[in-house]
Amino acid sequence: MCGILIFKSKNFNNELKKKFQFCLKDLKNRGPDDLNMVKNKNLLAGFTRLSINDIKTGSQPFVSLCGKYIIVFNGEIVNYNELGESINKKNIKMKYGHEAEVILNLFILYGDKCVELLRGFFAFVIIETKTNNIHAFVDRFAIKPLYYVETNKGELKIITSDYSTLIRNGVIKKELKMSNIGDFFSFGRYFGSHIFQNVKQIGPASILKIKGDHKQTIKYWQPFKFTSKPISKNITTNNSLILLNEKFNEVTNLWKLGETDISLCLSTGIDSQIVSYYFNLNNIKK
Repeated sequence: MCGILIFKSKNFNNELKKKFQFCLKDLKNRGPDDLNMVKNKNLLAGFTRLSINDIKTGSQPFVSLCGKYIIVFNGEIVNYNELGESINKKNIKMKYGHEAEVILNLFILYGDKCVELLRGFFAFVIIETKTNNIHAFVDRFAIKPLYYVETNKGELKIITSDYSTLIRNGVIKKELKMSNIGDFFSFGRYFGSHIFQNVKQIGPASILKIKGDHKQTIKYWQPFKFTSKPISKNITTNNSLILLNEKFNEVTNLWKLGETDISLCLSTGIDSQIVSYYFNLNNIKK
């Protein structure tokens, strides 16, 4: 699960530093295996880790070998080994080759387009150490959440995977946005803005870019987007079933990369029954 916490402020006094430390410790419920932080000028980046892959070497925040970038990453990229091999073929040196380092090198190579190469679910933030410019990425369905908060008239900017730690530690007030209460209790989700004042969730398939006081949100993907590429006329029911079977086998085998045991929450529903069938078919222990 893992916890991400970033404070960026023009004035880091001792009180603010203490609040950051309290908030980060409070995120241990999301990442009980490790807790680390780094300071860069007027920015603090912290991470609490739940170890799944690269258990011994995957500590974060991770600083690039060139020293120009910092990354904190939550999620799982099932094709990161394949992506790491493609980076090595370009004669780019990596220290560990874990998920965070692979993503960071892809960002160095391709910029924001790196997100188009990733298969899995994720939320990650990349910080430019020279300028403290921030690039925050969320997967296509916002499976791994990221929240953005501004306080003190925009002087303090915060990115976190759990805003409740900010409320519990007095960084923001527990003020409800009454206009959004109906949506939340009717649909169990947010539509654009949050039920708490000053809290904004970075939407699915989105990149939040912060440069100084300027903010920009970019949508990098949307479902059912029409393209000029024609739809094949050779698609039949039988072909579709064959393709679906191939994709299930491919994706199921990709999940073998984890260094920890796989757990499957099995119900009587057809979706989990199908997943269980392909796990058994590919001899994946669960």
